[in-house]
Amino acid sequence: MNKTRYLLVLIALHALFFVLAMNFDGIRIPDSYDYIYQAQNLQEKGSLYAWTFNEELKPDYFTKRTPGYAVFMVVLFQQGWLILLVQNLLSILVLLRVSELILRWTSNKNLAYGLPLILLALQSNQLLYANTLISEVLFQYFVFLALSELLLHKQEISVKQFALVSLLFGMALLIKPVLLFFWVPFLVLSAYLAFYRKAWKYLLPALVMPSLILLWSAHNKTETGWFHYSSISTVNLKDYNTRLTLEAKYGVEEADKQIAAIQELGEAQGSYAERNRVIKDTCAAIIKSELGTYAKVHFKGMLAMLLDPGRYDYVNFFQITEGESGLMYLLARGDVAGMWDVLKSQSVLVNVFFFLNLFGSLLLLALALLGLWSLRKELYLFLVIGGFAAYFWVLTGPVGTARYKSILLPLMLVLAAAGIQFWFTRLKAKKAES
Repeated sequence: MNKTRYLLVLIALHALFFVLAMNFDGIRIPDSYDYIYQAQNLQEKGSLYAWTFNEELKPDYFTKRTPGYAVFMVVLFQQGWLILLVQNLLSILVLLRVSELILRWTSNKNLAYGLPLILLALQSNQLLYANTLISEVLFQYFVFLALSELLLHKQEISVKQFALVSLLFGMALLIKPVLLFFWVPFLVLSAYLAFYRKAWKYLLPALVMPSLILLWSAHNKTETGWFHYSSISTVNLKDYNTRLTLEAKYGVEEADKQIAAIQELGEAQGSYAERNRVIKDTCAAIIKSELGTYAKVHFKGMLAMLLDPGRYDYVNFFQITEGESGLMYLLARGDVAGMWDVLKSQSVLVNVFFFLNLFGSLLLLALALLGLWSLRKELYLFLVIGGFAAYFWVLTGPVGTARYKSILLPLMLVLAAAGIQFWFTRLKAKKAES
């Protein structure tokens, strides 16, 4: 297969799912409404409040979502079809960049243009995210573009190129707050390049992300009286990290009681800032006291992130009615029997997607790990790739889903190609020896 055919197939696949999205109208998930309201409020009121003003105000929603995706929606006139069209284009550009990296590393056109299509068929959630009103593909585009620059130029990257990488990561930071602590490993990389290239100017781009964090946190303080980057960190700490730890230790009923008590304690405080400090401190104390239980819950989420077939994505996209709890909800609570009951009750089509994507997740993970292992002698690449993957893997938290893996998917495709190349090279070497 050549690049032209590869591009045509990518366009055809994305066009198919775009048409399906318009037909089934499954382009929204619960998170989508945060962005939709935020974009409306930004355009009409100049506010980044991520919910409707026609209901009782939710203080957390003034800073729950960072501004990047809402601005993206406003620029595209808040037209769903146009937003999805651009997201499909960005997804295609990401996959073209994937093939460029594979070709650079392996010099194998079959791997560069064939493997991404095969794995895309087995991990087709990428096509769903491109056709859903969520920030995943926009975030993926900026992050992978930045990462690919680091991988293509390696230690020989110029100061200007490194500054571009920093700006791209900065743009991504304004789209999703998961990059909040990414400035730390990026600073380490900056210091290494400054030492390796004997040029202190490499340290300057490392200031971009901390500066954005400080500026946006200061903006949020003017909105709420609390200096913070995003309220979603407190929400997740209480409703996921702490709740799931309590459920694992004491059961759902006791967890409900304790979470309600934490919320009540927070609401009793005199200010929004104090409310959040009390909630964070209380939750942190609970997790610290149950560290062993939390570690198990968190690791379970990390595994789920890598292996989740994304059943919910298909159920939502194709608007399939479901009355049961989601598989990740049940997995987070260790209810394997409940997961099996859900699968048995689903349609054949949903289960085909489920097992196809589960197989794809396992295959992609195995090949990507092999690819990473093959780079162990190229220490720079090994550490940059391993550090990047570890950052997102660890920060996925107790509720890992296929959506969270989308940020690693392009890199995993590249590593899978490297893994296959390494495998065949070893086989050829063994045959030559015999």
